[in-house]
Formats: sequence, structure tokens, C-alpha cells
Amino acid sequence: MVERGSDLQSVIDFASDGDTLILGAKSFEAIPTPFDDPLCGNCLDPKDGAKASYGFIVKDKALTIIGTDRSETRLVTNAGYGVYFENSAGSVLENFTVTGGRRDDDGNATDA
Repeated sequence: MVERGSDLQSVIDFASDGDTLILGAKSFEAIPTPFDDPLCGNCLDPKDGAKASYGFIVKDKALTIIGTDRSETRLVTNAGYGVYFENSAGSVLENFTVTGGRRDDDGNATDA
């Protein structure tokens, strides 16, 4: 169970493929991370990419992340992509609120 004082991104990074994370009733605030999104949904050529940001990232594994209460468990992302999944087919998010998204400056980014 992820409780007070826990760095959610560190817990996500430490988790193994197939793990379930249960989030306590609190707000988890992300520090936005800039990255080059390899696919551009707003470009004539999708391979042009776009400058974007993510709040939390699940990479190279499938995780189930469950909140204890939809109104009290919150991920405040401060980024264009709130929770970004990369090579993470089968991941599941349940019973919490994702909020605090911010549109990235690059108009080609398809986030927030």
C-alpha cells in the first residue's frame, strides 16, 4: 500500500511486471518530466514527434494501480500526459482521480 510520504514514481519504478499498487487516500503530486513524444497526433507526418511532458510513467511492464477512494485518492500530474504508458499493455487504473493536467507548449502535442 502506498501511503503518506511515499514517492509514487519511485514505487512505480520499483514495481515488477504484474504487480498491483494500492494507493492510500491522499494526493500524489508529480514533478513534470519533459520528453520527445515519438508520435505526433497533430502533425501531417505522425513520425515528426512533439515536445511533451508526463507526470507519472509506467514503462516496460503492466501494473494495476488502484485507489482506495475516488474522491480522496488523487494523482496531481502537472503535465501534458498525466500517466504515460510506454510498452505497458495490460496496465489498469481504478478508483482514483487524475487531475492537474497542463497543456504542453508544443501545439503538436496531443495531451492534456
